[in-house]
Amino acid sequence: ETKAGVPTVAHFLGRDLAALGEVTIYALAYAGCCLVISGLVLIRPWELYAISFSLSYAVVGLAELVSLSCGPGEADLTVVICSFVALALSGFDDAPSVQDISRAAGGSMWYLPLLSPLRWYYGYVLTKNTPFLATPEAFPQLVQATAPTLSRWGYDPARYTQCAAGLGQLAAPRADHTGAGAAWRSGDAWVCNATQLLVLGVIFRFAGMFVLAVGNHL
Repeated sequence: ETKAGVPTVAHFLGRDLAALGEVTIYALAYAGCCLVISGLVLIRPWELYAISFSLSYAVVGLAELVSLSCGPGEADLTVVICSFVALALSGFDDAPSVQDISRAAGGSMWYLPLLSPLRWYYGYVLTKNTPFLATPEAFPQLVQATAPTLSRWGYDPARYTQCAAGLGQLAAPRADHTGAGAAWRSGDAWVCNATQLLVLGVIFRFAGMFVLAVGNHL
């Protein structure tokens, strides 16, 4: 693909626009399945579609980057490996928590979860499914039952209120943190909106455009 012989930007933008239809279909199918079988009843359908679209957009961007960086024989295997790595960095369930990853190697590994689309997806879904944390005094037993698991995953219930004011909107700046790494190390892995996934998809596409430009000049 890097030897296509067409203008780099035109080739890349055309390919990306053609993929938007697939991204839309992926998001509709995924969101529909989640609504039917997963019991995500606390997420509004349009919010679930928004995060599903953002996830699909980021994943397709990563796949494009891999296809432009690897040969035909290595691309498929590399995408599979990237999928497993993204799951390992998601901080969900039995995977290492975002808090643990950001504390590894003296705090120098905090950027790794930033590159995992699943980290942002799971974080958003978890945030949307725990609105009771915004008023813990109204649901003391529920908060007590979920707090140990949430804390183990790196989601401090006490810090949930920082995005409870407007779920789905842009999160308010965290005055007590200097960045994502410091926030995650302190147990604030909450994801207040889906824009991070869209930004990650854009980053993957810019990286792919760079690889395409370099390939065309070699």
